[in-house]
Amino acid sequence: MKQTWGGRIQMALTKTCNRCKEEKPECEFYTNRSGLHSKCKLCYGLCNKEYQAKYRANNRFAIRMRTCRERSKEKDLSFSIDTTYLEDIWTGTCPVFQTPLNIDAERGAEGHAQLDRIVPALGYVEGNVVWLSQRANRIKDDATIEDLERVLKWLKSL
Repeated sequence: MKQTWGGRIQMALTKTCNRCKEEKPECEFYTNRSGLHSKCKLCYGLCNKEYQAKYRANNRFAIRMRTCRERSKEKDLSFSIDTTYLEDIWTGTCPVFQTPLNIDAERGAEGHAQLDRIVPALGYVEGNVVWLSQRANRIKDDATIEDLERVLKWLKSL
């Protein structure tokens, strides 16, 4: 394809995507160290989305562990758990409500599993973490036993 620019004839630079097989202008491709990616931006995004979904499905415990490690650094807490430990303590059931836990559930969804620090100040160490439903974790959030007993007493009085 020829284009004119300021009276000069130039060849428009194109490339064929190896996924969709369409010929597209080079601006439709991301660059890398050796030039341009083999997939156009649209196909690259689709492939990346598929890869991320597959990775998340196969590495749920590792993802949760990394999130907890980052949180422990931010809060200057101890951290000594690993993926194997998280898998070992996984029961698939909330110990508070005896409802099924779902490690793949979105936040706010029924049964969304969260890793809770039993004693928050001790950090993420073996023996101090448990899998809870998001609902149970929110209820106990920062309440003391006395706070929870007061709420219970009030509810019973209604």
